[in-house]
Amino acid sequence: ALSFLPLDALLEELLARTCVVVGGEAATIYLVADDGRSLTVRASRGPADPEGRVDIDIGEGVVGVVAQRAEAVIVNDVADSTLATTLGHQGVVSLVAAPLLVGGEVIGVVQVGTGKKHRFSSRDLRLLQLVADRSAASIERARLDEDARRSRLGAEHARLHLSILALAGDEMATALESYDDALSRLVGVIVPTFADWFAVDLAESSGEVRRVACGSRARDPITS
Repeated sequence: ALSFLPLDALLEELLARTCVVVGGEAATIYLVADDGRSLTVRASRGPADPEGRVDIDIGEGVVGVVAQRAEAVIVNDVADSTLATTLGHQGVVSLVAAPLLVGGEVIGVVQVGTGKKHRFSSRDLRLLQLVADRSAASIERARLDEDARRSRLGAEHARLHLSILALAGDEMATALESYDDALSRLVGVIVPTFADWFAVDLAESSGEVRRVACGSRARDPITS
């Protein structure tokens, strides 16, 4: 039901529902980084303060081990766990975590925790794994859509750059002895397609600077 949402909205809604279903106070989704060797916080909800600015290596701490083994775990006392490090669950005392799997490949980890000691059950573990299984494909689809949109915008921006360069080259090619007229026409090429304001200043042999072309999106161009 959430699969049509953009990635950020999807993750926010997913975490809200996951906390209710599993009975946690905080939830975090970690996604595998592009290098395939670490995880980073992609979304978080609740009072816990995940260390999203520090990558967690695959195999390090509870989250890293879940990603490495592709197996869900319960850690009812983080401080006493042999899997635990301070990475990935600052402020969390008890937690349950499950891998996000797409085609057998781990794309991330979803973790639910509490700030006070809590006893998660095997039922909670099964529920979280069910949530992870049903949402992983939607997360991957939304992430791919986001990447595709960025690539498309980047390609469109590059095409615009090339178009501007070509048009500017055509205008400047008409200049023989004086560039003033060509530069004035260049204003119409740059504004408003590429910029809101454009000006060309030339240094005279006397040392003075002369503005030979200027234009803006505004009604009155800036002249000084």
